[in-house]
Amino acid sequence: MTCNEIFSFNEVVGYTASIVIILSFLVFDNLRQVRLGNLLGALIFIGYGILIQRIPIVILNIFIVLIQLYFLYIKKEKSEQGQ
Repeated sequence: MTCNEIFSFNEVVGYTASIVIILSFLVFDNLRQVRLGNLLGALIFIGYGILIQRIPIVILNIFIVLIQLYFLYIKKEKSEQGQ
């Protein structure tokens, strides 16, 4: 039995995204690292949503990416400037 007979490529992408997000919570103790892990997982989920043609998955994860980017970069810059 080959891997292709067990999991399709789409399933591997979906499981990979899930594992990345789960590991980001379990492995990292720094909030920035957790956000980066979630950002990576959401990007993979966007690819997964495109592969399986499920727009709600794509839209949700686009919002997650935007939120993570906001907290990682924009809000960080504002807090460093004292705002």
